[in-house]
Amino acid sequence: MEFNVTKCEVMHTGNNNNKFSYEIYGEVLDKVLAEKDFGIMISSDTKSSQQCVVACNKANTVLGDDKKNHELQGAIDNGQFI
Repeated sequence: MEFNVTKCEVMHTGNNNNKFSYEIYGEVLDKVLAEKDFGIMISSDTKSSQQCVVACNKANTVLGDDKKNHELQGAIDNGQFI
């Protein structure tokens, strides 16, 4: 099994970081500002704001689906779809 260099990325953190360019097998690694690992968004500024946005959007999606299902069940119970 070969090592897949294209899946490797570099995230520079800290104010005094020189932000060097790194390479493996002659290929320069991509630089990223944020990465999702184990379901958690990690950003180069080490703040959790992006993680909060992702969690909020997911919660709103679940609540919206629940509301639609509840409204649909109410319409069926009232005989609107018979």
